[in-house]
Amino acid sequence: GNFENDEYAILSNLVQTHGSGVLSVDTATMQLEPRGQDKLRAALERKQIALVLPLVSESETIGYLLLGQQMGSNYTTHDTRALETIVNELVIAIMNARSVQVVRDLNTHLEERIEHATRELRRSNKRLLELDKTKDEFLSMASHQLRTPLTSVKGYISMVLEGDVGEVTLSQRQLLEEVYGSSERMVHLIGDFLTVSRLQPGKFI
Repeated sequence: GNFENDEYAILSNLVQTHGSGVLSVDTATMQLEPRGQDKLRAALERKQIALVLPLVSESETIGYLLLGQQMGSNYTTHDTRALETIVNELVIAIMNARSVQVVRDLNTHLEERIEHATRELRRSNKRLLELDKTKDEFLSMASHQLRTPLTSVKGYISMVLEGDVGEVTLSQRQLLEEVYGSSERMVHLIGDFLTVSRLQPGKFI
């Protein structure tokens, strides 16, 4: 099972005092003050732990490797050196796993942000398409509404110029021709507006 919070605090204090080497329960706990010594020794004995191997990366203790009594004999100096090597490799493996997890978390976060941005772009694009459709409908409606009266104006001016309502003086003709030309340009411009409103796939030939 896990250590209680106060037991873990005593163990952390022991590691800071003793260093990052292998801690033997029989000798290391003797460095503690009596109350802490008794509490930690009781916790380690309850869990049948004989050696504590701190997993230290630079100045950070990232965990502990806890070992019980060796079958048949005590741990030798050779055993301790081998365990210290294993601990160093274990620390490297844990730090690598942490780095991989950080990268995975970043990737997951990035994917979520990309997915959110994509959804926003789709919504914006849908809104733009709706606005574009509304614009085309307005252009088409406005163009038709403008073209009808202008065509009538242009027709009546043509009748006047042709003398259908009486003789036209030279000065009147010049003014009427100006008005007729302007009306004709406006009709062409409105026709261009109608063309623009039809510039969509499948609608314009």
